[in-house]
Amino acid sequence: MPQVFIVLGVLFFTGHFLKWFFNQTKIPDLLILVIIGQILGPLTGWVKPEQVGLAGRLLSEMALVVILFEGGLGLEFEILKRSSWGATKLTVLGFVLSVAVCTGVVHLMTPLTWLLALYVGIATSSTSSAVVIPMVKFLSVGEKTKTVLMLESSFNDILVIVLGLMLLEGLYNPNLDIGMALLGVIPTTLTAVALGAAAGVALTMGKARFPGLATIKFSTEAAVCILYGVVGYAGLNGPVAVLAMGLIMGNFALLPGGEKVRAAMRSRELDLLSEMAFLLKVFFFIYLGTMIQWQSIWITLVGAIMTLGIFLSRYFVTLGVVPHREGRLDAITVFAMGPRGLACAVVASLPLQRGIPEGALIQSIAFAAIPLTILATAVLVVWGERHPESLPLFRRYPTTPVPPPESV
Repeated sequence: MPQVFIVLGVLFFTGHFLKWFFNQTKIPDLLILVIIGQILGPLTGWVKPEQVGLAGRLLSEMALVVILFEGGLGLEFEILKRSSWGATKLTVLGFVLSVAVCTGVVHLMTPLTWLLALYVGIATSSTSSAVVIPMVKFLSVGEKTKTVLMLESSFNDILVIVLGLMLLEGLYNPNLDIGMALLGVIPTTLTAVALGAAAGVALTMGKARFPGLATIKFSTEAAVCILYGVVGYAGLNGPVAVLAMGLIMGNFALLPGGEKVRAAMRSRELDLLSEMAFLLKVFFFIYLGTMIQWQSIWITLVGAIMTLGIFLSRYFVTLGVVPHREGRLDAITVFAMGPRGLACAVVASLPLQRGIPEGALIQSIAFAAIPLTILATAVLVVWGERHPESLPLFRRYPTTPVPPPESV
């Protein structure tokens, strides 16, 4: 037991060092955390997946909730308004092409049927919020590009979870009407947004009206957990509600009398939230590293080819979505943001939990793609930040952004 406390303390300081290291070198700390998890888990056997159990799954959900909420707090309505259409195009085109490529690779290289290959394709087509949101904060790109990428990762998580669950249910229920199920997603998502927005208004007004409430440490985090649990228990989309709550609380100053509310929110509690998100991120990615098992060279090869296909498809999507007046670094960053993470791991694990015979193979393929896509993102981000002019694939983009016509 004493060793556990030593490891926890060392990991805390390691996380802060890696954060500083990322700011200096642009080498993502997330990748190094996954490597640490690999060393602690598969390579040395010090930590086994079964030892983590429920605590690991709880940690994963907590990390997603806090990162989404903190991301929502940082979104501004004006930038959101300008970025939503671009984020929608990037999400839809990127998701469709990624699903098509990954499904084809899996079906051709493994014994999985087209339907199960499609499930793997869906599971591995989510750009991870837990990777993208912390990473883009410190990159040298425009606020609009950061917002587009944050929104894409949030939208993608929703698509993957919803479509993955529907396809999984379809495997058990051949009479499932996919069209009606998709239509049913719209009202449930809007309801989750409304509940999250209402919770954000209520909590922020409460903090402004009752100053004592604003001094209670972790009251916001507790409210976020309650919202996530209640919305999820009602069968609605908890992550969307949390994102909406953060968005409302971060933009309350736009409303009449909102400056007072904003002052109430700019308390030390936001610093605590940031530190909490940081700690959860550190332990989540180490946990993710312990969960990734390299079953065989062939599975690793399948994951590598899928990763190549994911970024190849993302290159063409970037050319079609990012306007040519945008800076080259912005285009490279959009192209680079293809890491897979929490949503991919969760959805890929469901068939094994449901007792589907091919579940172990599905999980192994997806888990092979996760670190490889994070590695590819890390390399592209570092290269793009240091040498954006040396990538000829993006020479159509200027080295500095060109102002839009209306602002000239």
